Amino acid sequence: MLKRFFYLRDEIENFMKKKGKPVLEFQSSAWMQDLDFLVDSTQHLNNLNNMLQGRKRLVTQYYDMIPYVHPS
Repeated sequence: MLKRFFYLRDEIENFMKKKGKPVLEFQSSAWMQDLDFLVDSTQHLNNLNNMLQGRKRLVTQYYDMIPYVHPS
């Protein structure tokens, strides 16, 4: 749903302007970057969630599916 909202943001913005209720957040580049990051993060979490569903696997197999982020 969040991804759809992000892709339809121009249409949503135009619709809200026509209704006389502009969404000021769409004008903020910082807000839009945060939204883009949220959409991307949510998609990665959803993919991980789908991979971790299922049966007949060992715990170590599930553990190997979780990406490791090296500390910088």
